[in-house]
Amino acid sequence: MIKGRIEQMVEDINTSTTEQGSEFRTTATTNVYSEHQITGEDLGFDYTKFPDAISSSRVRLHMHHNTANPENGKIQPVFSAEDVFGMAKFYKQKKDNNDTDREKITSILVSRRGLYALRIDDAEKVEQFYESLNTNVVYDNKVMKKYQYLQFRYNNEVIEATIKYCGTCTDGQEEALFEAFFVKFFNTLDSGSTLFQAFADTNGDYSWQALN
Repeated sequence: MIKGRIEQMVEDINTSTTEQGSEFRTTATTNVYSEHQITGEDLGFDYTKFPDAISSSRVRLHMHHNTANPENGKIQPVFSAEDVFGMAKFYKQKKDNNDTDREKITSILVSRRGLYALRIDDAEKVEQFYESLNTNVVYDNKVMKKYQYLQFRYNNEVIEATIKYCGTCTDGQEEALFEAFFVKFFNTLDSGSTLFQAFADTNGDYSWQALN
């Protein structure tokens, strides 16, 4: 079921004008999934709004499409800062539900670069990271929330850095730069999650490799 939805998103990636998203739900003891598709106002050009996690929430999947718009250009082909925050919130909601499968959750991204995933590596760090996002930090003599500071850093260290170093590079080179700068940014967060990239074999089955 999840693989089928991934394949549909891959097919739609160059024509969709909004993100696409689905949450896959199961019990703590089985791997039989049902799909809750995100629709309506919970989808936009550059956002997917997932509902609060329930006990059966296990895998979240969304797509960064490849369609540009005059105001925003194209969405970056890697996780956004908000996606990383969302993974921590996903875990915290599962913990608040007392769900025993909370460390088994996964967030998957489909983009023009390929497939990425976030998985829990250190649950204690995930919770600490989540709790830190609304603390105050001082940057450039200004007080702001940590999540705002990290969004600022993401824009500078991932998006702007790619634009600066890319110049006249090919689409593939630009995607590789986005990935490299995102990995570098992600590794500074100590978010408690591990970043993976998927590779398909000749049968179309995926294997996942950690990026660091």
